[in-house]
Amino acid sequence: MQKKLFADLIESMREMQAVRLGAAPTRVTTANELRALDVAELRKAAGLSQPLFARALGISLFTLRNWEQGRRHPDGPARVLLHVFKQHPEAVLSAVTAARPQRRRVSGG
Repeated sequence: MQKKLFADLIESMREMQAVRLGAAPTRVTTANELRALDVAELRKAAGLSQPLFARALGISLFTLRNWEQGRRHPDGPARVLLHVFKQHPEAVLSAVTAARPQRRRVSGG
């Protein structure tokens, strides 16, 4: 057990040095610390309808409408996803599109 404690101490010192040199963040921001976004404004800026935006985020249209009308507020992973979408909408849309299963076309004949 002593070797494990010593290894942990060495790793902590390396992390401390990286923070000191600016190579590592000093602390991690949690989802709850991210400021709330105006979801309707974000959606409109992206030029997406409510159904398309809800689908892109993987949420129900009902949830999106509740956010936009202020009855509910995104929290946790949803808040993080909205911040990522604000900075890199193309990355979110590309990732969601790539992750969707492809529909099979049925040939008529």
